[in-house]
Amino acid sequence: MDIFISIGLGVAIAFIIVFIQKSSLKSVVKQRAASCYIKDGSFKLNTSTDVFLYKKTEKTEKEKKE
Repeated sequence: MDIFISIGLGVAIAFIIVFIQKSSLKSVVKQRAASCYIKDGSFKLNTSTDVFLYKKTEKTEKEKKE
């Protein structure tokens, strides 16, 4: 019976510690746009295109179940 009390007490203490640590991580609020993270005048975008250098496609046929 003592082992169950010890395990329960250990789980309760661990839960309290994790809850306290988790609550301290909420110091940042999610922003809606990336412009909120850029300082004025620090970023200049000249071209807005994506260039893919490599494309690799592999096709493997699935085994058919009979």
